[in-house]
Amino acid sequence: MTLEVTITSSEYAMKQAMMTTHDYMLGAVADIDQVFGKDYARTHPELVAAYMRTAAQDFHTTIMKAAAQDIRDEITALPFDDLTAAVKLLANAVAATTERAEQSYPGDNIAEAIHALAGKVFNVAEMLDLRG
Repeated sequence: MTLEVTITSSEYAMKQAMMTTHDYMLGAVADIDQVFGKDYARTHPELVAAYMRTAAQDFHTTIMKAAAQDIRDEITALPFDDLTAAVKLLANAVAATTERAEQSYPGDNIAEAIHALAGKVFNVAEMLDLRG
């Protein structure tokens, strides 16, 4: 699963975030009112907020899953004749995923975890180079 995400500027990212938030809010109000009755969402903003958080987290999980699958696909396509080269390619894939995660979710803990993983993979590649 490959999701192409191209962010051309921080201004574009901000506008996209506002549009997404707007869509989540409209969806929350419509769905909540459909289930609980007219104007229920208006009188229960905490439910709207919880709906929006859930929708955003679900989207975030989908993006991270796609990134992990991209990494898996890169790894499984590698000829494992040269372990050092394979680990370096893995490190580059993780680093690219980190960049996408940081662009989509600046300051997010998952992006930081992926970045830390990239560093560890690069360390393994360096150790393999020293042994090679």
